[in-house]
Amino acid sequence: MFKSLRNLIWGDPNKPELVQISSGQLYLLRPNSLKGSRECLFKDAIATVRRTGNEYQYQLVISRVYDEGEEQLENEDEEIDDEKTFLIDEAILFRKNKTEEGISFAWRDLSGQDEDLFEFVCESSISAHTADTFEQTIYQCMYERKFRSSHFDAKDEDILKLIYTSVRSTPKLDKTSSTPAFDTTAADDANQAAESTTAHTEEEVLDAAAAELHLFDPSPEHICVSQAVEPKMNPVFNNVGLLA
Repeated sequence: MFKSLRNLIWGDPNKPELVQISSGQLYLLRPNSLKGSRECLFKDAIATVRRTGNEYQYQLVISRVYDEGEEQLENEDEEIDDEKTFLIDEAILFRKNKTEEGISFAWRDLSGQDEDLFEFVCESSISAHTADTFEQTIYQCMYERKFRSSHFDAKDEDILKLIYTSVRSTPKLDKTSSTPAFDTTAADDANQAAESTTAHTEEEVLDAAAAELHLFDPSPEHICVSQAVEPKMNPVFNNVGLLA
């Protein structure tokens, strides 16, 4: 799957752009912001995967597209940010989605809050094949940055492991590269919640030990049922108070 278009995309090492989606909109998703959970940054934009000056380093670039005369009007009194650049790293948790608006891509905003995401929504004219090629190229770039080697040496399953899922552990951004990059450590919200729950549970546990489980009937004052404690039962003793 991943090798079918490699020569077409990667064949010219002097070509800075690898793949491009020619039309879409860029949004910033901030679920905890007072300004609103979804802000449109570029109403017309192009998404590009671009080489950098460093080997095995690539960027996701979102460029604003102006209608005729629009740029002059908006730049008359202030400087406008016409391009946003993101280092393609496993830590951005890049993923493809299909919504009512069509095909979209989302990734972590490593310079913002943990919950913040950027979203690029493709125009309806963008084919599924083009979106798939764009996604595949992103993961090939991730592989090269992570392993410092060409993705031509990788198996399809090696690259598939980089595809974002909410249940896998969250990678940290590699800060060793000389490529300018965000220095905020990425953290997956689901994993953080799980770690927090685990830590809270561990604080309440006083002791744990191998034992047998019995049911005590207070009327005849004898034990009615006994059951060996299986490993998967994981019995614990909590500080819930003692009867006098």
